[in-house]
Amino acid sequence: MKRNRTFSGLLLLAGALLVAAAVGLALLSVWKSAAQRDERTEAAHRLQMLTAEPIAGVIGDHADEEMPRLELNGRDYIGLIELPEYGVSLPVAADWDTGLFPFRPACYSGTLYSGTLVIGGSGGEDCFAFISQLDAGECVMFTDARGVRYAFTVSRITHHAALGAAELEDPESLLLLFVKTGRTYLLAHCVTA
Repeated sequence: MKRNRTFSGLLLLAGALLVAAAVGLALLSVWKSAAQRDERTEAAHRLQMLTAEPIAGVIGDHADEEMPRLELNGRDYIGLIELPEYGVSLPVAADWDTGLFPFRPACYSGTLYSGTLVIGGSGGEDCFAFISQLDAGECVMFTDARGVRYAFTVSRITHHAALGAAELEDPESLLLLFVKTGRTYLLAHCVTA
């Protein structure tokens, strides 16, 4: 009888610890999300100030070069992605992070200069939430860390159950944006405007 009470007490304690851990993780996630939103806002503002008078760029001009990085508050950025029709202006982190709370949007692979840039985002309100509303023909701007601005047009939107190399290698698209929405991936294929 005493053994059953001890076992029941241990189970209750374990349950309470699991609930406390879940609440702690939820609070940490909310805090981290807010901190990243503030970081994105500050980085976007600073990148806009540094690239206040952008120069028009042409894909292929620096095809053999790596994209320059701009370090702000300990994080490297490759530029700023803008969607004027949505009032969206987001800094793009230089490195893809697979940690528990990754910064998005970020460069997944490729370079803008060679026409192979793939940028991944999250579906959060302060990131790529707009992507599900994008239509073919809409404008996407990317300003690199040098202040060179490239204009793109969304050529098509595709949906995929899984995301692999085949989906991310599109020779017709010079810029590819992707985000996971629920159980599917949404890709915005962009060509020069």
